Amino acid sequence: MIYLLLSIACSTGIMLLFKTFSKYGISTFQAIVINYWVCVISGLFLLPDISVFFNSYQQVWFPYAILLGLAFISSFNLIAVATQKSGITVTTIATRTSMVLPVMAAFYLYGDSITTTKILGIVLAIVAVFLTAIKSEKVKTEKNAAQIFFLLLPFIVFFIAGGIEILFNYTQIYFLKDANKDVAPFLIYAFGFAGLVGSFIVGYDLFKNKKQIITKDVLAGIILGVPNYFSAFFFVLALSHSGFESSVVIPLNNIGVVIASALGAWYVFKEKLSTINLVGLFCAVVAILLITL
Repeated sequence: MIYLLLSIACSTGIMLLFKTFSKYGISTFQAIVINYWVCVISGLFLLPDISVFFNSYQQVWFPYAILLGLAFISSFNLIAVATQKSGITVTTIATRTSMVLPVMAAFYLYGDSITTTKILGIVLAIVAVFLTAIKSEKVKTEKNAAQIFFLLLPFIVFFIAGGIEILFNYTQIYFLKDANKDVAPFLIYAFGFAGLVGSFIVGYDLFKNKKQIITKDVLAGIILGVPNYFSAFFFVLALSHSGFESSVVIPLNNIGVVIASALGAWYVFKEKLSTINLVGLFCAVVAILLITL
């Protein structure tokens, strides 16, 4: 359970950091790319032996790490665009309700137990996400050829976010046999590939538009990288060592981030919680109780 709580804490920190990016005019994409390289460095510090890193390309999980890296860079960019075009509320709901996909996969692929209380808890968790995320925000919609794409963005985010958790879970169950030894190099390659692709994109953009990397973007990426790496690291360990089935761990992780982020935004940024938001938090607590019964 401690790994799950640590993953939730790190993920909540990421959500709060993203909120400060717009406030200080930070280039989100550049910060994200730098964050990936910080994740790589963080992972290298956790390796008992650096030779493990150089020999990892022979591991059966290596192709999955590359695929996950591609999913990382794609999801971060889509979430950023969706937040701007569809709004924070819609994007948060799409991201967090995507837990339905890995939970269904756990029932089908791994034979996780299906109980009435667990199903009720998962349904209530989805309701809690909706109620907790509701904010009074106005989003400008663009009336042009790209409008259909912007309308579909939340759905795209939903499937990619859910796909990432399915990939995490699948790789952990079938390929990361020794979680304590394999998780760090697996994540290093995943984040490294995401950073490599992102660096090419940033480099091309800087060259084409004759821009320069700003110091505050670099600092933002460094600050973001540490909690980002450990949120993934502890999440994989939670799947391995929590004692719960993945159909329990995944909803708990998502709903835990929703609760902690809402409370963190209320405390740090003085965001007001409406009556509906408070009902959502109550539903989240009840959902956790039902899922873990």
